[in-house]
Amino acid sequence: MTVPGGFMPPISRFQYAPRVDHRMFVLLDPRSRPTPLDEGLPEHDEILRAGQHGVVFRSGGDLFRPAVTIERWAADPGTADGEWDEVAEASLSAPSGRLRLRSIMGEPAGPDLEVEGSQRLRAHTRGRGEAMERLTVETGYAGVEEWLIQLWPTRA
Repeated sequence: MTVPGGFMPPISRFQYAPRVDHRMFVLLDPRSRPTPLDEGLPEHDEILRAGQHGVVFRSGGDLFRPAVTIERWAADPGTADGEWDEVAEASLSAPSGRLRLRSIMGEPAGPDLEVEGSQRLRAHTRGRGEAMERLTVETGYAGVEEWLIQLWPTRA
């Protein structure tokens, strides 16, 4: 459905608050191996590292819950409006048709997303600097760091 002005809204939008451990959280196909954690972790200057079946995200903080929004789109929606500190893209495959946002220790952040096969992902983030300032000072907080993750199917 196209709304006035020709803008196509996302197919779905979900809000999550995943637990961040070791300054990371992950989006992965829960039934596929290897996991993105097995394939390498983001460098300290990267916000994500893609593996074959998922993506590991690097947070600015640790032991807290960032605000994460995941949008599913029919096609590339373009970079989101607003002021974002960093934006990065990756590709991943979900052979099971499911993606799960979870902590690197395995704690699910909410229900799995239903997707079809290969996906493109664009991650936007802000507030990582403020979350980093809280390292070793505060734990267990929520929000502060925000993520918008856009997913859309890749076309062969």
